[in-house]
Amino acid sequence: MKTKQKKALFILQITGNSLRLLRCGIGAKGRSEFTGLINEIIAQNTDDKGLSATISRALGKLEYSHQPLIVALPHNKVTCRHIKVPTQAPQEIEKVVALQASKYLPYPAEELITGFEILFKDKAGFSELNLIIVHRDIIRQYLAVFQKLKIDNFRIILSTYGISNLYNHLKPQSQGNVILADIDFPCVELAVYADKKITFSRYAKLESASSDRQSIFIEEIIKTADAYAKEAGRSAPDKIILFEPGPLAAELSRALKIKTGLTVETVSFTKGVNFSQDTLNTLLGAEGSFLSLIGLGLKDLPETLNLLPQEIKNTLKKTRLRKTHLQFIFLVLGIVLIWAFSIIKNIDNKVRYLERLKQELGKVEKEVRPLEKIENRMKLVQRGVIEKPSSLEVLHEVRQILPGNISLVSFNYENKEIVLRGHTQELNSVFNLTALLEKSEVFGDFNVKVRYATKRKTEGGEVVDFEIICLRRD
Repeated sequence: MKTKQKKALFILQITGNSLRLLRCGIGAKGRSEFTGLINEIIAQNTDDKGLSATISRALGKLEYSHQPLIVALPHNKVTCRHIKVPTQAPQEIEKVVALQASKYLPYPAEELITGFEILFKDKAGFSELNLIIVHRDIIRQYLAVFQKLKIDNFRIILSTYGISNLYNHLKPQSQGNVILADIDFPCVELAVYADKKITFSRYAKLESASSDRQSIFIEEIIKTADAYAKEAGRSAPDKIILFEPGPLAAELSRALKIKTGLTVETVSFTKGVNFSQDTLNTLLGAEGSFLSLIGLGLKDLPETLNLLPQEIKNTLKKTRLRKTHLQFIFLVLGIVLIWAFSIIKNIDNKVRYLERLKQELGKVEKEVRPLEKIENRMKLVQRGVIEKPSSLEVLHEVRQILPGNISLVSFNYENKEIVLRGHTQELNSVFNLTALLEKSEVFGDFNVKVRYATKRKTEGGEVVDFEIICLRRD
């Protein structure tokens, strides 16, 4: 399929036994038009080699040539949670969620990959997140396939964010909480969209041939609204968005209004997105949903939502940085050649040109040097996080379990020792606090003991001063 655009973005999705591929042409002012679409069936029991061959053929048909590629990961491959963490710095959030991921899936933290988007920040320093967790084995399958194809310029994004992008593109002024529905038999992705972000999402099964599919779908809508209100602690959505043309849009609209009380709005994506005529014709005749792929082609998403392993992200970042430096060096060399021809005519210019070249190379060295320092610091921080719980985790845990009748005067965490000092009116409260610390998972690797607990008289009566020491086990 020929296209005039030289720059393009490719969006790929593997769901069930289907391979979907969409090409988005990029004009001078950004992404402008979808110019190619492929929807192929993948044979059963296809291994990585066969899958690589299928993807390679599909990419070849759309004239792929090392352009950026986004993999839309189906929602049934991940776990999503609406959570709150005691920090607002993205770097700290990344470390906290990586350590907490194993609380939501029964796997060690090192076997899980996390992504997140910050939803809200409060005045107390907490952040509400949409947390995404996926097992490394799922991502490794994609990495193995792309390694065979020698594709390294790609990202893996949860497909639900494509629905969010599409709705934001079609209805940029939308207000309030709404439920977005992407019906893609036998799966339905449901997302609560508020303040232009996904604040909650889930998926459900819905067989196309099921006689009671209408009632199942309505039940899942109700479950989604109730689960969001419970997990996020916010008011339930008051509207549901169905995209058309699409399966069940017209059929379900009236039933939803009657049985859920929700306002139902149908939105036509074919009237708000640019498609080439051939692509639009293919899209309208294709089985399955392309909503997520279309949405992911409309707008860039934060790097925190990229579900590649952190070590792969770092490698790709270094590769891109190296390419940028090489491009700059080639640019400098080209300038040098031009200058060299000019120098032949005017030797007096030679010193001036060489001096400019040194300045440019000096700028490159200044840019590289801080990056190396930052990388070394990050390695030290990561090593510290793995070897022991962070001060942030410990302080947060103490705050959670500290009884109300105990006043904490000081908190000190150095090396392998945590020291808590405070006072209370009852001696038993000191030993109760010690028992709570011993039961805590955060203090699981520490020996907890009371160093002293002494009574003293004050104007308000007797007060017990205490010191509890927690020593990390070797």
